[in-house]
Amino acid sequence: MIATASWPKVKVGDLTADMQPGFACGIHNSTGEGIPHFRPMNVSTEGSINRLDLKFVSREMANRPERTLRRGDVLFNNTNSPELVGKTALFSDDDEPAFSNHMTRLRPDTTRITSEFLALSLHEVWRSGWFATHCNNHVSQASVGRNVLKDVEIPLPPIDVQRKISLSHTQASTSRRSATGHLVAASGEVNRFRRSVLAAACAGRLTADWRADNPTQSATALVAELAVTHSANSNRYRAAKAVEASMTDLGEADWPVSWAVAPLHQLIEAGRPITYGILKPGPNLEGGVPYVRVTDFKAGTVSLAHIRRTSESIATEYRRSVLRAGDILFAIRGTFGNVAFVPPEIDGGNITQDTARLTIDPRVSREYVALALRSPTVQRRVADAAKGVAVRGVNLGDLRELLLPLPPRPEQDEIVRRVHKLLMVADSVRDRVDQAAHAVESSARKLAAGMFQQHSTSNGAS
Repeated sequence: MIATASWPKVKVGDLTADMQPGFACGIHNSTGEGIPHFRPMNVSTEGSINRLDLKFVSREMANRPERTLRRGDVLFNNTNSPELVGKTALFSDDDEPAFSNHMTRLRPDTTRITSEFLALSLHEVWRSGWFATHCNNHVSQASVGRNVLKDVEIPLPPIDVQRKISLSHTQASTSRRSATGHLVAASGEVNRFRRSVLAAACAGRLTADWRADNPTQSATALVAELAVTHSANSNRYRAAKAVEASMTDLGEADWPVSWAVAPLHQLIEAGRPITYGILKPGPNLEGGVPYVRVTDFKAGTVSLAHIRRTSESIATEYRRSVLRAGDILFAIRGTFGNVAFVPPEIDGGNITQDTARLTIDPRVSREYVALALRSPTVQRRVADAAKGVAVRGVNLGDLRELLLPLPPRPEQDEIVRRVHKLLMVADSVRDRVDQAAHAVESSARKLAAGMFQQHSTSNGAS
């Protein structure tokens, strides 16, 4: 709750002239027909109204005044996850949107409390974590009932102090939004830089000067050699396709003449074909065989923080997809296109059906293949190949035939070295941006709480 030195604490129910829940509606649209129907996501964690993701309902559904908002109303999120239930925002626009049954509309008694101060106080109660510990927990969500909301106590300074606090909060919020906007822009620039580095690397532009000083044999010979290996070891792959493919198949007009193109399956080590993993891993077993999910991918490797484990019998059934340290994992469902390396800690582990295992032929740089898979050109081709409605994904057949640009091996190694150096710079900048964003958010929380204390101690005699 909000800590103050001298203001009386008053129940929210005694400060509101009206408290009204919204209504559920299964018939809505996103095309703008009718009027907005505010839901939990329309109240931001910053305590403001967010109209970026709006649903609309017919005017007939909200033809009663208790179903709509007006300027000065306070909108409370009564149903959400435990950590989000209780978000609150002031409605200060001139239209009259409706609101869902997951929201509660409060109209304050303006002789005792301003709308701005009521919204700010309730949002500060949420920010303090009070609602998370006093909500009703259901199967998949939490709720705060009207009786609980009415009994919430907030400090009540004089009206003039309420206005000063609200004004200070508005000014601070404006500064925070400006700082956050700059940080978001900086983060976007870092991401664009990373994409442009990968694009230049996998189109030959990043190493143009290196090729001028280091003439090498064409990669066509390497592709032909790989094709012979696969032709001799497996009749499942159409080895000739790689030799016949050209660099123009990847959509670039000015490829280096020493580069070639190959389908992904020809870059794979013989005897370890591209495959997905376990369909039903069962319950998490302490001491079992570790397996990797797409959610374990983090910053190009596998995070061990939440690795789950399956039984030896299930792992044996899927021995085709056993992992080796240094293998590349490629997400083929859900957030498809993500790439991660297998760390030594889970050598001998396995994967789920949402992940493909790629063991790269030692004649090809696995680090280069990972960069190529992450490049914008290849990612677009992966997205084009994705299928599905509820959960989109890439089937293994399309993944095996995914064309990758292939420089000669010495240039692959040089590309990896240069990209690694450039992305280290990008990561350093991103870390500083993240630290600055965390500092802004932390300062905003402290400032919001401090405003109440500051005005309480300086105006305690009011």
